[in-house]
Amino acid sequence: MIYQKQQAGLILIIICLIMMVGATIPLFTMKDMELSFYIIFGTAILILLLFYQLTIRVYKDKVVLSYGVGIIKFTKKIDKINELRPTRTPWYWGLGIRFTPNGWLYNIHSLNALLIDYTEGGKLRKMSIGHPEPLELKEALQKMDVIHSES
Repeated sequence: MIYQKQQAGLILIIICLIMMVGATIPLFTMKDMELSFYIIFGTAILILLLFYQLTIRVYKDKVVLSYGVGIIKFTKKIDKINELRPTRTPWYWGLGIRFTPNGWLYNIHSLNALLIDYTEGGKLRKMSIGHPEPLELKEALQKMDVIHSES
C-alpha cells in the first residue's frame, strides 16, 4: 500500500446524534413511543455504521474507497492516470456518493477534492475524491506505476 487516509464524517455523526437524542426525548413524555424510538434510533445507528468515515487506500494499480465499517466499498483498478487536478466541488453536489458532471464523487466532509481522469479497462473515466488536502492525495497517486502524463 502506498497511501491510506481516514476521514471522519463529522456532519453525519452530528446529525445522527441529534436524531438519537430527538428519538429519546419523547420516551420520557409520551406513552406508546417505543416503536418510533426503535425505528429512528436503529436507523441512526445503521447510518452511522455504514457512513461514519471514508477510508482512502492507494495501491500500485488501484484505489480503494470504503465507507464506515467497510461494507460499502469501491475498488477502482486504474490502468493509466491521465490527469490529476485539485478542485473544489459546489456545495449543492452534497456529501456521500454522487454522480456529477465530473464523474463519480466520493466524499464525506470536504468541498475540496481531487479530480482524477483515468483509464479503466480501456475506457476513459473520471472521478473525484473528496479530501481536505487534495495535494497530499495527488502526491500519493503520482507514486502509482500508472501515471501517463503528470499534470
